[in-house]
Amino acid sequence: MRKNVWGRYSLNTPKAKFIMIDGSLTSVLPFHLKALGKKPGDYIVAGFDLSPETVDGIKSGYIGIIEDQQPYLQGFLPILQACLTKKYGFAGLYINTGIGLIDSSNVDLIPISLNKESDKNRSSFFIDK
Repeated sequence: MRKNVWGRYSLNTPKAKFIMIDGSLTSVLPFHLKALGKKPGDYIVAGFDLSPETVDGIKSGYIGIIEDQQPYLQGFLPILQACLTKKYGFAGLYINTGIGLIDSSNVDLIPISLNKESDKNRSSFFIDK
């Protein structure tokens, strides 16, 4: 029998009101909360990583806030550092790329297409028991 991780969590901890979730699981959480009959606001949800699904989750009210990890800067700056070290002998740079916090107050500024994957592609979040 297939059981949903959040279904078990929800049944076993009915007083829980806050969910902090990591990485790509943030993007699938609204799908599973809807499948459990949960409404926006039943849980305060915080997570990581910007994606079309997390943007949709914020806009629909299932996700409260996410932290984006500035992946462009995290990819570009190490290459820049390697070039500067090779060409000019620069020592290692420390650059805090900061964080991007995205919630309902600024989500509309995010230029992400909201093309959705098929719900059946999210079945990996289910576990067999």
